[in-house]
Amino acid sequence: MKHLIILILLITQTSMTLFDFNSKCDISNWCIVDDVIMGGRSNGDFKINDTGNGLFSGDVSLENNGGFSMVQYRFDTKKVSNYSKVLIKLKGDIQIKRK
Repeated sequence: MKHLIILILLITQTSMTLFDFNSKCDISNWCIVDDVIMGGRSNGDFKINDTGNGLFSGDVSLENNGGFSMVQYRFDTKKVSNYSKVLIKLKGDIQIKRK
């Protein structure tokens, strides 16, 4: 599974960028959570690709009652109470490999 995450914004009359991907951005606050924490065998990876976009990829396995891989972002606390909408722009593809 691959997802290309472009930009995450909170929207009101003005906007606040939560994360803006580019070739020099720090992705150390992004982390992968896989089903291995529950005995599954899925695995994910997250990196910045050559064009500066965030790229989440991996394999999801249904073995051992597994079946998930996710990426999450831990950002510094921001005041978001004045915002009512979130805009996420992403481009993705899913490749299913069946055995």
